[in-house]
Amino acid sequence: MEIQGGQLLLKVEDADARYPIILDPFVQLAKFTASDAAKLDFLGVSVAISGNAVAVGLGSTSRGAVYIFTNRRADGAT
Repeated sequence: MEIQGGQLLLKVEDADARYPIILDPFVQLAKFTASDAAKLDFLGVSVAISGNAVAVGLGSTSRGAVYIFTNRRADGAT
């Protein structure tokens, strides 16, 4: 994988491949989890992104909430 000009490129060495080639490019960089999630909560009913912050809405039959996630790495870099 490579990022080039704002695009994610998948490079495949296919010299000895058997066709058809099937690629599964799923990449998970983060997992958003509600700290107080309950059964039948729907995290992600609405999402907004601004800079390095993501606001994720949670809806349920009895309450609503918004969780704010920021891009903070363990080493302090952003």
